[in-house]
Amino acid sequence: MNTTEITRNPLRLLRNRRYPTYQLYAVTSNKKALPETVLVIAVLQTMQWLRERFRDLNLPAEISMPDEDNFEMVSLEDLKSFQINDGYKVEAIWLPQERNWTLQLIEPDLGPRPGEAEQSRQPVPGRLIETNIAYGRFFGRYVRIGH
Repeated sequence: MNTTEITRNPLRLLRNRRYPTYQLYAVTSNKKALPETVLVIAVLQTMQWLRERFRDLNLPAEISMPDEDNFEMVSLEDLKSFQINDGYKVEAIWLPQERNWTLQLIEPDLGPRPGEAEQSRQPVPGRLIETNIAYGRFFGRYVRIGH
């Protein structure tokens, strides 16, 4: 075989490994606010976190919502399911009858300080980081069931 000849072998697949990190399970109770209001506030807080994650990118219209301080401007009818797939994947599912809202963010491992040359840990090519957040109503209350 000529050493200048290009070999065209497909890239091999490697088995993915999952590294569970942490889970948060919390119950919220508020005698002043309706459970629907608490759900809206929780979703708005999550969307604010997501907008902060997108701060250096073009902000997708799907995550343009008021800040949690303006929760009165948002009702359950304003919650929508959506999907963004642009080098990272964001998917939100809103089930209005069940009053359940979930969000999943899948992103490549870019290290602890994306874009910076000096990192305490180097990015791992091919590793995906998955964040799952869900809110649901149980026994008259809304709870955050994962992150």
